[in-house]
Amino acid sequence: MKYEIEKTGSMRGKSRTWTARAIGLTAVIAAMMLMAGCQSDELRQVRLTQQQKQEIASTIAGEYSGSYIILWADSTMKTYVDEDGAKKRPMKKERFEGVAMTVTDGGMQSVFFHRFPISMLSRVVDDNEPLRQALAEAPDMDLTARYGLGLYTDQETVVWGLEDMTAGLTLRYGGREHHIVLPIRESGTRWLIGKMKAGERVSLRQAGSVGFTFTAIVVDGETAVTLDSTWDDGNSLIGMFRIDQENQ
Repeated sequence: MKYEIEKTGSMRGKSRTWTARAIGLTAVIAAMMLMAGCQSDELRQVRLTQQQKQEIASTIAGEYSGSYIILWADSTMKTYVDEDGAKKRPMKKERFEGVAMTVTDGGMQSVFFHRFPISMLSRVVDDNEPLRQALAEAPDMDLTARYGLGLYTDQETVVWGLEDMTAGLTLRYGGREHHIVLPIRESGTRWLIGKMKAGERVSLRQAGSVGFTFTAIVVDGETAVTLDSTWDDGNSLIGMFRIDQENQ
């Protein structure tokens, strides 16, 4: 399935068209998909006490079933200007069902994205066929991120968000093993997940989807592929976990 991105200052959605702000595609897509998302630069977070963090983390801890949505573009998908003068770029979307995300309590305060299809990175590798083929054959792997908690300016609405993460794997190609490092940037979005009031439950279900952006593929300590998080003409790939079912 192919989509197009309209690069303007607007956030209005059009049929099969998503709009990108200067802050980058990932935050825009997350904001459009989530009912309760807020951009991090629009929040002045208030600190929670350690006890409050523990209580909230215990509430949201558990396993969530859902699906991965992968959005990507390679160097053949060029930006262009349409008849209205809007700058657009084609992109593709793929979905993987039947996966899960585990959220831990305050002891670890981490998120585990299980069985992420790391082979999708082969879609954004140019001019390195051995690496591209090795990634295409790579098995699914877990990704791990820390998460943070805060309060919105009303001092009762809970703010939740991921921190940047790094994944690593070993691939064998060209007659030897290569160590791959994948820097991953959080989506730039924070989610409002409920209010700390009697009778109102804080829930990650209000987030709807959690997104993150791959920024590079580093092979044996050197950057082999630079990925464009602003979604210009460079290769780009973002992943989102869409929550289909609340934890029990």
